Amino acid sequence: MARDTQRKRLVLAASCWFMLASGAWWETVRAELPPEPPGLGPDTAPDSSVPVLADPGAESASPSRAGDTWTEPVTGMELVTGMEFMWCPGGCFEMGSEYGGAYGAYEKPVHRVCVTGFWLGKYEVTQGQWKRVMGDNPAQFQKGDDYPVEDVSWNDVQAFIGKLKGRGVEGVRLPSEAEWEYACRSAGRSETYCGGEALDQLAWYWNNRGKSTRAVGGKRANGLGLYDMSGNVWEWVRDCWHDSYAGAPDDGSAWEAGDCAERVYRSGAWFDGPRHVRAADRNRLPPRFHFSHLGFRLARTPDSLPFSPLPRPKGAQPASTPRSRYGAFGP
Repeated sequence: MARDTQRKRLVLAASCWFMLASGAWWETVRAELPPEPPGLGPDTAPDSSVPVLADPGAESASPSRAGDTWTEPVTGMELVTGMEFMWCPGGCFEMGSEYGGAYGAYEKPVHRVCVTGFWLGKYEVTQGQWKRVMGDNPAQFQKGDDYPVEDVSWNDVQAFIGKLKGRGVEGVRLPSEAEWEYACRSAGRSETYCGGEALDQLAWYWNNRGKSTRAVGGKRANGLGLYDMSGNVWEWVRDCWHDSYAGAPDDGSAWEAGDCAERVYRSGAWFDGPRHVRAADRNRLPPRFHFSHLGFRLARTPDSLPFSPLPRPKGAQPASTPRSRYGAFGP
């Protein structure tokens, strides 16, 4: 019995010595390791100015930096469209123009609008994305899944949005007209076209279009990383049409008061001249009409997107990535 007790004491003493030695060794090694990056230590508060994309179930937090990209995640074991969205930070800008052409009154008066931050599609919605959701392809120029879907009415777009929501894609909508112009102007800059003055580098239009639409992303992006905001296809927005901006909202919301017999579309298209692909140009049609130059891109509400407040290393860069025909109208 005494021998067993002595053996246990020796084993316990050896264990204690090993634990102490191991701790001293780890402290020596730890002292030689490089310090952890700022914002990543266990006792360091997250850098809230640099948001990180997270899993769809993560806690939501609004992003805050232009150039951040969000890609629609898998919902319920399937990827619905894989659309990419670019963050458009909030701000104020002068909406409209003093253009003196035949339709210049539509762009007046120039007025100050302040928008809150929102997400906007990096590209126009493509034929491939439309087919995944709707099961058909209404486009006249069926040249590939990466071409913009066109020949869609405003009502068709609402049906598309409804189906997306039915498949778990929340917060999706058309942008307001003010949001669209603010994003087109690279967050409200004074630009003639969406991204600057070099039209041929920015847009597919009358001078270079080749008699049809082109695959999305083929020209230079604007200052927010958005492609084809000028040209390729006209893009439906949410607003009802008004002949001027007199009385328009100044908070970036859609103007849906009054007679909504016509809806607004922006951007200019593949067969338009320089006047119609300007950042301020606007037009309208009844919501049931569809043509081979009418497409759209989607916006998303910030609170509907899965963001995590977990930190990202400082200095890390955001992810980057590319029926009837003319004169027709739908039911």
